[in-house]
Amino acid sequence: MVHQHFKLISVFTAAENIVLGLKSKGDLNRNAVAEDIRKICDKYGFEIDPNKKIYDMSVSEKQTVEIVKVLYRGADILILDEPTASVDSASKTRIYEVLKDLNRDMTILIVTHDLSAVSSNIDKIACLNQQLYYHGRTELEPGLVEKVYGCPVDLIAHGVPHRVLRGHEEGTL
Repeated sequence: MVHQHFKLISVFTAAENIVLGLKSKGDLNRNAVAEDIRKICDKYGFEIDPNKKIYDMSVSEKQTVEIVKVLYRGADILILDEPTASVDSASKTRIYEVLKDLNRDMTILIVTHDLSAVSSNIDKIACLNQQLYYHGRTELEPGLVEKVYGCPVDLIAHGVPHRVLRGHEEGTL
């Protein structure tokens, strides 16, 4: 799980944060840990210095450390809570590109309010607000978001390729 608010210790390095809490059999081999982190980064196109302190990182780098931490532990499902809430537009695009690559190897569940970004980056969608509306596809019919949230909602996408989100049957899950 990658939380919206990072769970990192700022005076630790990326590598120290990634292995923090793992059961160890003796001394930690920092070089082996750094090499394993580099392999994960190379596989998915991340750019993280395992020896860099968290307090010296950008928000985007911290987000990447959180994702690599989950991958290092061998997760089959990646759950992200508002993964692009605190990043700039370029970083947001990069995060979704990386998630698309990751999705080849694992299931990814994203919790977000940013429908304009996810609509062009997902293959299934579910809307939740006191009731679950599941869509096997990525299209929602106009008015659905208003129905789900009970008030008018403006969807704005500036330069972001997007799909019109399609409807659901009343009461279907």
